[in-house]
Amino acid sequence: MTGNWQKSDWPNFTWSQARLEKAEQQFLVGGGVLLGTVKHLPEDDREQLTVDAMSTEAVTTSEIEGRFSTVPAFKPPSADNLD
Repeated sequence: MTGNWQKSDWPNFTWSQARLEKAEQQFLVGGGVLLGTVKHLPEDDREQLTVDAMSTEAVTTSEIEGRFSTVPAFKPPSADNLD
């Protein structure tokens, strides 16, 4: 995946507002579903979900930046013992 800053028209690139609006709507609906679900989880499960989400985000970011890794590389050892 090419980063925006690597494209020839950077920083004067163009985008489709319609495509962004659709993606934003999907994101907002998905976020609402996630928040509604998480609200009803026990505290331990919420904490584990937070660690998992942060680890996934770190992996995705590293992939975008061209540095591929795995979730265990980002998961802190203390995540197994959250209190």
